[in-house]
Amino acid sequence: MEVQGLKYFGETLSEKLNIGELLRYRNEVGKRTRRIVKNLTADNMKQKVSQMRLGKILLEGGVTKQEDFIWLLDFWGKKDIAGILLMPPTRHVMLHLNDCCKWKSLLRTKTKFYHS
Repeated sequence: MEVQGLKYFGETLSEKLNIGELLRYRNEVGKRTRRIVKNLTADNMKQKVSQMRLGKILLEGGVTKQEDFIWLLDFWGKKDIAGILLMPPTRHVMLHLNDCCKWKSLLRTKTKFYHS
């Protein structure tokens, strides 16, 4: 089954998901982000997101070439660093709300779930 370009693997995802590791990763990303932002200057904030950095996101799989996702690179490429940082988190969440509702409906049809 496919939901907006993402394959749904049923129980396999739940079996392999390590919640503790996911939380550790999230916390490390937060710490690293705070260190980076703390060291930014006013001049850094005015810089556009470079094509090199956008290419790295694509190369490392942060965004795939699928039509539903590739537009993000163009969107970010039009922003400066300040624009990226000042994007309200709620706007980002709103972009994903429709997908989450679809996934919720899919998950409600499953009878067995696995947690690590």
